[in-house]
Amino acid sequence: MSGFKRLISVYLTVAVILALAVSCFGTQSVAVFRTPEAAPTADGITTQEAVTESTPPAEASAPSEDTEEQTVTEVKTEEATLTEEVTENEASEENEKPVTFSEILKARPVLRSNYTPDTALEKVTPLLFLSENVDALATADSLNVYTFSSEKRAVFSYTFTHDAPQTTEGWEISLYCEYSPDGDGKSTAFRLVDTLKTTVLTVDSSPEIGLAPGNYRLVVKKGNLFDSKNYKIEATLTETAEYEIECNDNIYRYTEIYSSVPVKGSASYFPDRQDEDYYLLRMYEDGFIDLKFEHPTVKDKVSVCWQILLFSEDGTCVYSANSLFTDAVNKSGKIGLVQGNYYVLIRNRVYTDITYTLTLSRTDNTDYETEKNDTTDTANLIGIGSTVTGTMASQINGIDRDYFRFSIPSNGNVVIDFAHEPIADSHDKNGWNIHLLDSDGNVLYKGLSAWADDVTVSTATGLGKGVYYIRIDSENLHINSEKYYLTVHFTENTSCETEFNNSFETADILPEHSPVTGNLAEMDTDYDSDFFVINLTDASDIRIEFTHEVLSVSREIFNFTLYDGNFNEVGTFSEQGEGETVIKSLSDAEKTEALYKKLPSGRYYVKVTSGIFYSEIQYSLSYIKGE
Repeated sequence: MSGFKRLISVYLTVAVILALAVSCFGTQSVAVFRTPEAAPTADGITTQEAVTESTPPAEASAPSEDTEEQTVTEVKTEEATLTEEVTENEASEENEKPVTFSEILKARPVLRSNYTPDTALEKVTPLLFLSENVDALATADSLNVYTFSSEKRAVFSYTFTHDAPQTTEGWEISLYCEYSPDGDGKSTAFRLVDTLKTTVLTVDSSPEIGLAPGNYRLVVKKGNLFDSKNYKIEATLTETAEYEIECNDNIYRYTEIYSSVPVKGSASYFPDRQDEDYYLLRMYEDGFIDLKFEHPTVKDKVSVCWQILLFSEDGTCVYSANSLFTDAVNKSGKIGLVQGNYYVLIRNRVYTDITYTLTLSRTDNTDYETEKNDTTDTANLIGIGSTVTGTMASQINGIDRDYFRFSIPSNGNVVIDFAHEPIADSHDKNGWNIHLLDSDGNVLYKGLSAWADDVTVSTATGLGKGVYYIRIDSENLHINSEKYYLTVHFTENTSCETEFNNSFETADILPEHSPVTGNLAEMDTDYDSDFFVINLTDASDIRIEFTHEVLSVSREIFNFTLYDGNFNEVGTFSEQGEGETVIKSLSDAEKTEALYKKLPSGRYYVKVTSGIFYSEIQYSLSYIKGE
């Protein structure tokens, strides 16, 4: 019997824990959404307020005539309560955290103080737009509710006038939109759109709020202390499609934007978090876009107010930037995108009722780089002899890197052309790093292009048959979002060195009587070294010949050294004994020779390095047996 009691005790303990968990966190329900595609209205902007099943917007495809008749539908499934609901106010910049885009994408809508009508406490009257709405709260529990409807898309705003309040928040005014939580049009609920808390001023104003066609309620209640004085509401409702439509605060309810059609937006106020405005753009073809974000400036307030983010449906961030109060315009520059759906997210970091304007410009162009090509796995393909246009996209956390992949069918020389419009008076700013990489990530060439440059041409790098990558970035430089133009040239050459021959283990074979050409490329932290292997089948003397273009100034630009199979340096022949081991080649000498006598059979290596002065000119290396 004692065992049975212990079992009952365990069950009761578990039940109590579960009851406490439910009371603390509420019941978790997962809201699933599907946003049906809607065609642009005559005004050029569509907002998806609505949902029926559990997928994000369908993939972008060419618009059909049927889409012209689609309309905005009502929300079928209401927001789910999250077990980890955001509770802290993000208004403070000091508490700003890095953006996690996978969390943004996966986050479900948060329930925000939805309003439930209470006939016992409410006084419901129509909201007047052509005259003043004068009233007062009867009791501390009273709710004065003003109803209105909009038959078309519109922008709504109001002023709330009152005597000097007893406290800073004498009244709280909230705007709600009506919707059907079951999607059947029979059930009714209300979603919070915006809240205004009065201040010590006698006139408080709401932001300009874009609204979809539908029914709305403006609810007035007491603030932190009841005030029975009269107040006055003056409201305006103007038909327009120039504004975002609230609530576009997640990827399932968004405002769709179109090329060259500006859309205005502003931050709604919520007690528990900052507002987020989501916009959907559909790329029907590969191409590139520009985003322009404008707003009135606030003088002497140098702090971040907005974040502008662009990300794909899988949560990959393509572009991110901060906009300060003092910024009038933020421009993304050209951003290459592949066909599909993308989201623009405007996040408030500090609340303000300033109205911003977002403008999208789109151009179809198959010769443009497409983000996100930030790794070798996602590199864009670039054909030999073709030109690809690209830009450096701004990133709040980290830098943009553009990777391009190409292949060559045989051994030969590769030359990279990197061009852009020169920028005068750029004060020697360097804007782009240019790297040539092999499939193992080894840097075969590194170049630098300054803002004032127009064309940067790489050395003729010898490569073997295979796949290679070019990486463009602005790491540790001054980012420039203007367009650049990248071209890869290839010339077949069976007698050139093949990178990556920077060690004894990766040395190229140097045949007798067969000159090999090469270049010393500039690397990340040092200059290139080229290794070549000589196989002697019998003991013999050899003569190494090293030639290059003659330059006018006499400088030491190359060195070469012979090593035996044990990697020991071998000296040249001298009547006094072993001669020099490091042979210097001067810039004004066409040919440099080194004689080595009585070498045993076996394997030998020639190492070519830069002299005191680096030169990217081509050299030729060969050897012959005998004197």
